[in-house]
Amino acid sequence: MQVRRSEGTVVMQRCVYVLEIYLFVFIVLFIYGGTPVMGQEQNDTQYKTQKFINGEKYDTYFFKTWYSYSHPIIPKGPISYTEIQKYDAYNEASYRTDLKEPQLIFFEQFLLQREDFKFPDNLTPKQVGEHYFIVNTGDGDNIVVEKKIDVKETIKHDNYVVILVDQEGNLTKSELVKKEFDYSFEYIYDENGLLVKVIVKDGQKAPIQKTGKEIYKLF
Repeated sequence: MQVRRSEGTVVMQRCVYVLEIYLFVFIVLFIYGGTPVMGQEQNDTQYKTQKFINGEKYDTYFFKTWYSYSHPIIPKGPISYTEIQKYDAYNEASYRTDLKEPQLIFFEQFLLQREDFKFPDNLTPKQVGEHYFIVNTGDGDNIVVEKKIDVKETIKHDNYVVILVDQEGNLTKSELVKKEFDYSFEYIYDENGLLVKVIVKDGQKAPIQKTGKEIYKLF
């Protein structure tokens, strides 16, 4: 005898199946959350630096974006110092790397605002390619070009100029880049490596500290 399931039973079974999938995803994110999505870039110095935060040294990697349904988030799309220059925003993820698995401690997003800049003719290099310069913006509109820097050093400065010289020695691009903090997540773990607190900083707002069930809410 064939037993026919009611429509309500079928719907209920489908709901249970969907919940099981969400539970599986949640567990995976809880265990591996914060682990960088990286390949060979993990050991390439073009994709990382070292930062001292609150007196501690961390390995800091650069990413285009991130994804997650809860904290800690998962950075995605590693980018190099040079690739950062193509975007209007980028992320810095700082890890403890002395553990069995990298542990995300700080995640920060920065905005890169660009505007046209009149670069002094007498300072224009003859070499073809992109060049980067520190600038002094202390006197309002009177922006002074100070010295040339390597692309890696742009991470350390809030303001810098990037120019592009073509094969004929002509200046084809000159932009003032202003780096601005957008938001950040700071993660605090217990001795077993479980997340116990999230500190969210969002622009000029006062920091928000999340504990208990609140730590899983992104914002």
